[in-house]
Amino acid sequence: MKMSNENTRGKISRLRKDVIEVPARFDTAIDESSKVASRLGERREEVCTFIERIQAYEMILLKGTGEMRLIRDFSFNVRLRLFSFNSTY
Repeated sequence: MKMSNENTRGKISRLRKDVIEVPARFDTAIDESSKVASRLGERREEVCTFIERIQAYEMILLKGTGEMRLIRDFSFNVRLRLFSFNSTY
């Protein structure tokens, strides 16, 4: 009987301690969750910025490729004219 009362008192003591500690742990978990959410938002913004930069560079590359094609065609036409000019004279 004595052992049972001591066990019960020990359990009650642990439960009282838990009742005091649980709200503090809950608040800590909420604070940590808020910090993680904030960091996630920052990372999302960084990813969006990188995607925008990648898209801008892709547009630059596409425009550059088109310009290079025009220059190459122009150069070819100039060489062709020079060749035909040289061969006629």
